Amino acid sequence: MNRRIPDARSRGWLSLLAHLAGWLIVPLYVASICTNYLLERSAGLPNEHPLEAVVFWIGFGTFAVVGSLLVAKRPTNAIGWIMATVALMVAIFPAGGTYAAYVIVTRDQPDVLTVIGAWVQTWYWWLVIVLAIIYLPLLLPDGRLPCRRWLPVAILPGIGTLAIVVLGALTDTLLVDDVHYRIDNPIGIKGLSFVEDLPVFGVLNALLIVGLVGAVASVVVRFRQSRGVERQ
Repeated sequence: MNRRIPDARSRGWLSLLAHLAGWLIVPLYVASICTNYLLERSAGLPNEHPLEAVVFWIGFGTFAVVGSLLVAKRPTNAIGWIMATVALMVAIFPAGGTYAAYVIVTRDQPDVLTVIGAWVQTWYWWLVIVLAIIYLPLLLPDGRLPCRRWLPVAILPGIGTLAIVVLGALTDTLLVDDVHYRIDNPIGIKGLSFVEDLPVFGVLNALLIVGLVGAVASVVVRFRQSRGVERQ
């Protein structure tokens, strides 16, 4: 009897924290977009494709809304956390990159946050892509794999993504794209090129393709085997 009370209390606290986290996702997403926009204006950075940017933000805004609802109402479902993570990454991390460009334009001397903002740009987009187009459909709709036989499909792209992120994080030079400015990576390996230029990138990319094909196949299999509400 005494063991069940702490468990129930722990679940209650975790549910409350998930509920609060869920309702913070959309405000953080909007705040990050606004920050990015204001920094672009302050730095005088041109937006050559404003309509494309609006479609982009609205599209990932749906990720933020749906993800926040799922996190708040169904915190044990990984789908909500994946959608929320993707939405926040595409809002917060570009703001960091824009901040780096803003500092270079206005001060011509990078600070610590500039380095961090430029550093994140070298690897975060690959993580966004893998979460959005591989793990999201692979785990849809209940947040679990169809069965244990699909475990290699989840592990292989995970290995490829981890390797790409690590190699990207350790690249010798950080690039602030908007102003074409290069910064020495304080944790970089001397002489290590951008991950896309490395010979091993082809192998790592192949692992991601395996995951993508497997994710599409899992959706087809789930649909054919589903019934009732899940099929709808």
